[in-house]
Amino acid sequence: WRLHQILRLEIRINKYVPFKGGSYIPLPEEIKNKKAIINIKTRDNKCFLWSILSALHPCKKDPQRASKYKKWKNEFDNELKDIPFPVKTTDVSKFVNRTKDISINIYYLD
Repeated sequence: WRLHQILRLEIRINKYVPFKGGSYIPLPEEIKNKKAIINIKTRDNKCFLWSILSALHPCKKDPQRASKYKKWKNEFDNELKDIPFPVKTTDVSKFVNRTKDISINIYYLD
């Protein structure tokens, strides 16, 4: 068989801009009040690093302070090599592939 004609052709082009984190972003009250998320207060665009460190080195008092995790800030220097901050969601898999026994889930609230 052969194609005789095309009745309709539609092409849509979109620019893909991957979501990326950054520094401290206030949480909506309904999430903040559940006390289920540690929202690290920082302005250095390294929220990805602080979030990883807060999960691996939990503290009971003031877990939202980046200063609580500074002693471990170089723990993943090799794994984060060549990954710019703020970390894009597309770069998270690079980090995970370079680490042992770490998996990451990213949730986005719109």
